[in-house]
Amino acid sequence: SEGLVGKYDQTAASDATFMFNMNADALNFALRTGSEVNVSSGAIFANTGQWYYYAATYDGATMSVYADGQLVATGAHTGATNDSSEPLFIGARSAGGSAQASGYFNGKIAGVSISGTAMTAEEIKGNYDLGQAFLQAGSALTGAGLDAAAVVSVKCIDEGWCASASVDSVTVYKYVAPGLVPWKRYLGPGAASITDV
Repeated sequence: SEGLVGKYDQTAASDATFMFNMNADALNFALRTGSEVNVSSGAIFANTGQWYYYAATYDGATMSVYADGQLVATGAHTGATNDSSEPLFIGARSAGGSAQASGYFNGKIAGVSISGTAMTAEEIKGNYDLGQAFLQAGSALTGAGLDAAAVVSVKCIDEGWCASASVDSVTVYKYVAPGLVPWKRYLGPGAASITDV
């Protein structure tokens, strides 16, 4: 399997917290809460060269896996997760018993977020929808003759780019130290109207 993110020594049961990975064409989410528990989706991947949004949550009662804002696997489980001295691996899995990696992810990862609180299904769907708005904003701005390099990374992070979307407009921000400043706003489908902010 190919690691997405995790802190999980596969050779020492007591030194594992969580692991989120791809196994063939499925997503697998493993937790260690005294014993190992796994939740796996069915085959969900269709296209290479395309971005996907994946999430895994555990709220103390249910393990859930999401793909592009949709719930694709769930399982009941209770218990506190183990602590682990393993380093956090992104884009790989721990080789076990050391800080060495194995199971490298054959793709690109744009960002990872880990929280001590489980996101709700509505929050995950909202994040996915907002991400789609960012991509559409980038495409529309590029199509309107703006520098493609300047808009290809439209995303909502602390640095780089962020966008706020409403039903009929998207405002794109760029990072200028020490913070985000408005840059362009487009109104209507296909960026029919683009203005400086």
